[in-house]
Amino acid sequence: MPVSDLRRIVHALPRSAAPDGGGNGHRRRQVIVATAVAAAPALLIRKAWPPSAHGAAESLQATVPALPGGEGLTVVVNRASGSAAGAGEEIAALLPQARIVPWDPGDGPEALETVVSDDVQALGVAGGDGTCASVAGIALAHDLPLAVFAAGTLNHFAKALGLLEFADTARCVESGSGGAVDVARLGGVAFLNTASIGMYPEFVAERDRLAARFGKAVAAILALPHTFHSATPIDVKLNGTPASVWTVFIGNGHYTPRGLVSSHRDHMADGLLDVQIIYDRGRLSRTRATIGSLLGHVERSGVYGSMHTRSLDVEMETEELMVAHDGEITEPKRSVRFDLAPRHVRVYRVWKDRVPGPDPRPGPGRAARRRER
Repeated sequence: MPVSDLRRIVHALPRSAAPDGGGNGHRRRQVIVATAVAAAPALLIRKAWPPSAHGAAESLQATVPALPGGEGLTVVVNRASGSAAGAGEEIAALLPQARIVPWDPGDGPEALETVVSDDVQALGVAGGDGTCASVAGIALAHDLPLAVFAAGTLNHFAKALGLLEFADTARCVESGSGGAVDVARLGGVAFLNTASIGMYPEFVAERDRLAARFGKAVAAILALPHTFHSATPIDVKLNGTPASVWTVFIGNGHYTPRGLVSSHRDHMADGLLDVQIIYDRGRLSRTRATIGSLLGHVERSGVYGSMHTRSLDVEMETEELMVAHDGEITEPKRSVRFDLAPRHVRVYRVWKDRVPGPDPRPGPGRAARRRER
């Protein structure tokens, strides 16, 4: 983590820890300790499982059209995303025949239907994982292949496809390098990576509240101790079975490492949802789950359960709860069904055992172009 980010966290602590009355120093020390404890898992995960260590995941083989110059490709750019600023111009430079369409998520996914016309041979998307999921739902409905340009903050889906730079996607589009992957659904709405109920949606809501002030990376670190301290167990029914849980994780495919640190899948079309549960089984349940996850033996923690299934019905027993999916959160729900779409979505992707053709437009990659600005 950059030193500048650490400074911003420390400067934020007195404000986020302002007490009702005395004890400023003691309360501030408590928050510093809580922040350090909460940040430790993220730092350990990054060290043990660096983002680029796994490379692209496997998928099914599929035929996608080769589109020289991007002719027949319509690319949706999330104009509300700061990380996608300038993406349209960069994609147009790589694929000058592509059509670039700005989209604001506030207009709703139904506005995306207007970008599909008879001459569209493939849909592209430049934005974060939530934006990718919205466009993937349209691509699936119209049986169009999807070209993902990694323009978000984390880009989990793009990385799993081996698409680290815009040029990677452009090469795959021009050469017709593709595959097919599962699409998971939350009440019929597409998601591509993971969803959850319990602590994680609360964390996302708190992170997003702080992000405008501190940036998403710093906001995430600040949100962790707040969520860990304020969260309470929830009573649910999972496929009709009552349970008291801290969190339920639903992965589109089998994720590793197991437990609270799941971050990677080896296959994107294994045909199953990966359900992992942290149960409330008395004092220190969260602590046991955290330590077990970090040490790699969460299955023996006594508070962990998992299953692989085609669908999961979740009923909230006491109150409506938010659901997080691909970094977004839903409105509170009383019940929700998770399942897999009956068809795969075709995608442009890099394969581990082959390299797409040469750069369609020579020049520096996206990261280098950003540094030059």
